[in-house]
Amino acid sequence: GQPVGAGVYSFFSLETNKWIPNSDSATSKWDLAFSGTIIRVNNTTGGPGNGGAFVYVGTFDGLTSVPQDSVFRIDNHPTSYAITKGSGKGWYNYDGATNLLTPIPGRVLVIRTASGKYAKVEILNYYRGGVTPLASASDEIKISEQRYYTFRYTYQSNGTTAF
Repeated sequence: GQPVGAGVYSFFSLETNKWIPNSDSATSKWDLAFSGTIIRVNNTTGGPGNGGAFVYVGTFDGLTSVPQDSVFRIDNHPTSYAITKGSGKGWYNYDGATNLLTPIPGRVLVIRTASGKYAKVEILNYYRGGVTPLASASDEIKISEQRYYTFRYTYQSNGTTAF
């Protein structure tokens, strides 16, 4: 669901497939943190983990292992993020005419988790129930339905880079 308030995040563990309480935000129990369109990784500026990320251009199913020449970025909150924010720069596009956000097809987040293992994540939708509001819907409806991420992922529990 939506985090409430400025700078408030929802924390998720790729290892356990569970949302993590905010009380554990200073631990390595989480891998990704969501706030609006910002997705953070658990590393030295966002937590005690060893996380990193980059945006892979290609299909989720086509990504069978972490490319050998990969460079994992880390968050430098609040100035920059491992997963670049902004329309067209990372995982989403924003249409100012319709006030809607949509994931960019063929963008996969490659994550080094807080524990140093690997995952691939595809953002499928940004709205409640995985349904993007109609372009003709009111802005009030669009705002109330946003920030409910739907995503799929593969977590490599054995520590290898193969998915």
